[in-house]
Amino acid sequence: MVRPSALVLLLALALPLAGCEGYDDDDSADDDDDSADDDDDAGDDDDSVDEAPDHLNELTTADDFAALADSGAVKYIAPTDAWDRQPPITEDCYLQNTRRFPFHVQFLRTLPGLEDLDPATYEAWVVQPQSRIWWGGAVQLWPGAEHPVTGEPGVMSFVLYSHPFVPQLEVEQVVEVSDRLSGCMPFVDDLVAWLPDGEAQRAFAEDHADALADAGVAVVFPEDLSAGVESMTWSPGEGYGTLRVVPEGEDLGEYGPRDVLVATQAPNEMSLVSGLVTSAIQNPASHINLRLREKGIPSATVPSVYDNAVIAALDGSLVHVVAPQEGAVRIEPATLAEAEAFWEARYPELPPIDADLTVVELAPFVDLRHDDAIAYGAKAASLAELRGVLPAEHRRDGFAIPFAAYLEHIEAHGIDEEIEDMLEDPRLVTDRAWAEDRLDDVRDAIRDAPLDPAFFAELEASIRHSRRRTAETTRLRFRSSTNVEDLDELTGAGLYDSRSGCLGDDLDGDEVGPSKCLSDAERAWIEGEIERWQGELAADPSQTWIQEVLDDLHGDLTEEKTVADAVRKVWRSLWNVRAVDERAWYGIDHRDAYMGIAVHPSFVAEEAEAVLVTNLSDGEQGPVWRLVSQSGELGVVRPVDPTAVAEILTFERAGDEAVGVDLLVESNHHPGPLWTDDQLAALAAAAFEVQDHFEGHVYPHLDPLRLDMEIERLPDGDIVIKQARPYVSFDPGAP
Repeated sequence: MVRPSALVLLLALALPLAGCEGYDDDDSADDDDDSADDDDDAGDDDDSVDEAPDHLNELTTADDFAALADSGAVKYIAPTDAWDRQPPITEDCYLQNTRRFPFHVQFLRTLPGLEDLDPATYEAWVVQPQSRIWWGGAVQLWPGAEHPVTGEPGVMSFVLYSHPFVPQLEVEQVVEVSDRLSGCMPFVDDLVAWLPDGEAQRAFAEDHADALADAGVAVVFPEDLSAGVESMTWSPGEGYGTLRVVPEGEDLGEYGPRDVLVATQAPNEMSLVSGLVTSAIQNPASHINLRLREKGIPSATVPSVYDNAVIAALDGSLVHVVAPQEGAVRIEPATLAEAEAFWEARYPELPPIDADLTVVELAPFVDLRHDDAIAYGAKAASLAELRGVLPAEHRRDGFAIPFAAYLEHIEAHGIDEEIEDMLEDPRLVTDRAWAEDRLDDVRDAIRDAPLDPAFFAELEASIRHSRRRTAETTRLRFRSSTNVEDLDELTGAGLYDSRSGCLGDDLDGDEVGPSKCLSDAERAWIEGEIERWQGELAADPSQTWIQEVLDDLHGDLTEEKTVADAVRKVWRSLWNVRAVDERAWYGIDHRDAYMGIAVHPSFVAEEAEAVLVTNLSDGEQGPVWRLVSQSGELGVVRPVDPTAVAEILTFERAGDEAVGVDLLVESNHHPGPLWTDDQLAALAAAAFEVQDHFEGHVYPHLDPLRLDMEIERLPDGDIVIKQARPYVSFDPGAP
């Protein structure tokens, strides 16, 4: 299971140290003969090798490095100061395309006059101290290693080939190579450090440590390169994309599904990305991490990521990011050919997306089962299943609006034609700004178009049937229930919107607030929350996110919330940018997507919100169940406080009892545990019922079945399971 823990992070490249035990690496006379005979067979055969030059004399960007690097290292040749710069070696540095030429001899044979260079001559000119005319070695990036001079993360090491037993180096020579390479790699010039190669060089470095330091040469040893920083992996996986380092504390700005984001914290709502690294702790049960995890997209917290000079140098470059379940997170330069091959190989497959548009009736949960998802959506169908399994204190009753109502709305106002025009335009894929503007237009059109009077009459009748005497004063929650979420292979978590509505506000004949559903108790609670948040903002004005919370609370206190607006706002969210990105990632035709709605009473003044993931990896007694909780209405899947740390606990199942309870992380908003023993026992018993029912009657084909349940604990003590859907993980064996 994914749980926050102190992991050793080495944001480093995968290649072992080139020539780390002396000069007898692939360039040596013993190993080089056969490999250097045929240049056409050397290196990789991907497009990046063909497009990149044979060498560069300077690496000015991370892209330059990526174009030449093989498994993270670039080999170099540089003239010694004793060499009189005769052709063909006349520049300060020759950084070879190590993908195309794994060995120095192969590369050197491409230069005029060196076509017949043999390994013995190479050894004499590069390795033997008495005949050396060129320096040779390799450079490698280690983003997670601590620089020996600055103490900050980020090292560009260089290996200097010499005789393994008698290096006969001088301090001035090491200074020469260090300065030369720093000048030839301006994008990491202050990160260069010498990595002594073998025991003889190590002894030399240790004996001359003071002289090297006085000359400005940074020195690292192999054990230094395994030193890392704490990290937490929330979604194991790998990805390729352009690295976007968001300035600390700022909004994400524009980004897309081919970006790897570095940000202070994960936002409540985020479109699809290729990777996410934050400096602040994340929530493992958030909609964001749920969506990333099901696709194998990496998400991790690295507290010192903004202090890493290599990460800063990679900003704006194409990178490969890997976040393993346990161990070292890697961020390294990449080429477009590598990225495109990865994207193509990972293109997912889904079964056909179906919808029954012949069903036009609004239906109460009591009349629905999971098979009705084809007309009402999986969320509404699952709520109907919960109603049939759980007692009243653990569920909410309501009704569902079918896909056909959404389709009728957009067709009646010509919005379907506007949508078709947008989908036919290639700019939806090629021009991000254009796509976002057009999606805004579509959403506005759906929101602004009036509801059909006949549909509203049916909606009103369903509310009155469901709520009886309190129909006009009960605040209802209208929840998205599409045919492209809560599926076996795709959760769609957080893509679409839910809204609250009050029938009394539609029928009062005015647009003046407050809402008819605002009770005295709720008013008092909201006023108390406003006072509390105002106090927190006054104490720490840097918490700018609090103003948004206050705006929402003032809106709840003063504004009407009509049912008609709630329905249209849920419908319009089918065209949220993040939803369109997600469907495109899965190769889903947007024309096949429809929005249904599940309707039930809203939750107000919750004591706690939680997400329970069932049946994870085996513990001592059996599968582990993970409960992530937060106090009040802060939220778990979309916390209003971006700095909130949720409580995380696990337990195991023994019959109908929760055993082996283990509190892993405490909430930073609540002193002590959020669940008493009795409350946890009641929640576990209800969750076990749901698990057993869904295993036997809803998802018998999923083995093992893991469910993602959303839970509310209310002021009256009721513990309500408000959602149950398959928990989708990219690797079914690695939750």
